[in-house]
Formats: sequence, structure tokens, C-alpha cells
Amino acid sequence: MTYITLDDILIVLNHFVSQSGKPIVMSKEKYNALLEMVNLDYLDYRYSKWEESRDESDDLRFLKDVYASETVTAGVWTLPTTAGKIFYRLSSVTVNGDDGYVACDIVTDMELAERLADSLTQPTATFPVCAVNSLTLDFYPTSITSANINYIRYPTTPEYKLKKINGINVYDTTADTGSVDFEWPDSCAPDLIRLMLGYMDIVVDKRAVLEQIKRVEGDK
Repeated sequence: MTYITLDDILIVLNHFVSQSGKPIVMSKEKYNALLEMVNLDYLDYRYSKWEESRDESDDLRFLKDVYASETVTAGVWTLPTTAGKIFYRLSSVTVNGDDGYVACDIVTDMELAERLADSLTQPTATFPVCAVNSLTLDFYPTSITSANINYIRYPTTPEYKLKKINGINVYDTTADTGSVDFEWPDSCAPDLIRLMLGYMDIVVDKRAVLEQIKRVEGDK
């Protein structure tokens, strides 16, 4: 997010928790656990919507990574595991065939087994397939040596941190070592907040959340 911090979100959460009559008790550890859970839940939700529409204007566009002309060794490409690149779901794959790059079908393990067992559906250089393994993307036929891989990565895990200034705990915004705000655009903040409130059995109208966000932002 650009402007709405985890500290802002916590203020909004506490406002609605207080309105509900429930005690405002949330340790830093519990808040971080809630943030991580909601971050992944929201990713699943946004991905399901994107799968239905494939709308390029969707908020998932910032999570799309492209690996062009990647070397494939013995039909295997290793999935990215570094922070900010961690693989979530494939978007599209093409492989370098005899006539240039051709589309590669992305199949499940069961579909792969069926294709490999049937001589009529055996993968070829013209009609290749790939399947996601735990740490690799496996191509068939294994003679494939180059591929263009488009995938959706995981968003950065948010983390709420505090630091002491003159004996008072304040939100830590120190570069590299401080808090990590949601990577989602600010427009997603109301949905994320409502998801968090839902885990606390608090139902709030989206308009009310937007109004409270505006109040918090206006107080900065």
C-alpha cells in the first residue's frame, strides 16, 4: 500500500471493535498472525475473481512476473523461492518449438498421468504440457530447453513492528528493518479490514469502513 499503513488499519480495527462492545485486546503477535492470514485469504479471493474475468485492470497485475526465454534443463525449471518472487499460480506458459514459441498446456498431476499413459495424447514439441511440482515446473516432452513463464507471485507478508522513542512505543517505519505494510493497493484496504473484522465476528458496512479510513488519514 502507498499511504494506508498497518498502524492506520489497527486504529480502524480498534474503532469498530470498541463499537461492538468487545474488549480491545490484540498483541503484536496476534495482529501479525491475523495480517498474514488475511493477506493469503485475499489473494485467493482476488485470484478466483481474476480467473473468471482475466481482466488486465485487476489488482493482481502488480503480482504478475514474467520469465522470458528461460533455460529448461532436462524438462525442469526451478520455481522462484526468493522473497518478492515466490510462486503462487501459473498464468501462461509457452515453449520454444520447431516453429517458434507455442502454447504449453498447464495440466494437473492426474491429467499428466492420463496424457503420458495414452499414446494418442502423448505430449510433443508441437503440443507440450507442463505440471507444477513442489519446487519445479516440469515440462513434457523433456527435450524442451526454453520457455516463457508467466505467473502470479505471493504478495509480501505484512508485518507490524514497534520501536521505542523517548520510552513510548511508536509504529516502526525504519527502512529495511521496520514494519512491512500490505503490498495491496490502497483501494483494497476496506476489503482487507472487513476480512479482519470478520475473523472477530464483527460485520461492518464497507461505506462505514471507508469513512473511518478517511478520518484516520485526515488526522495525519
